[in-house]
Amino acid sequence: MGNDTGNNTGNDSSFLSTDLVPDWLDDIDGSQALTWARTQSEATVAGVDSLADDTRDRTNLEQRILAALNTDARIAYPVRRGEYLYNFWRDAEHPRGLWRRTSLQSYLAGQEDPQATEWEVLIDLDALAKAEGETGSGRVRCAVIRSMTAR
Repeated sequence: MGNDTGNNTGNDSSFLSTDLVPDWLDDIDGSQALTWARTQSEATVAGVDSLADDTRDRTNLEQRILAALNTDARIAYPVRRGEYLYNFWRDAEHPRGLWRRTSLQSYLAGQEDPQATEWEVLIDLDALAKAEGETGSGRVRCAVIRSMTAR
């Protein structure tokens, strides 16, 4: 997928390029990838904690963030591939996510009322993980998203 530089922490403007993703991140259960993820998580927690005056502030912030992430009132930003528009959607009911598609006509019909857009679910990652016995690593999600977004 990428290279083995291993030192890129995503601090530059090109961090979204898969060329800069070290190969060791492909092994999501590997010790190097897990150590990197823990380090990133600890830095994020420290940053959030520095913004909060006390535990109550942090809990309030967490609740507000979760409410924003889990609302159905978000805009579904699709990517066009051929005649269909594809979207990866996560909400409270589907924490691992849905890979879905719709037609341009259906998407445009949902501009005023997003519920009017008729989405065809291609992969329900929560159902797939349950069927495969996955409990937390996200291995299924990572593999599916990489294969679905590859050009």
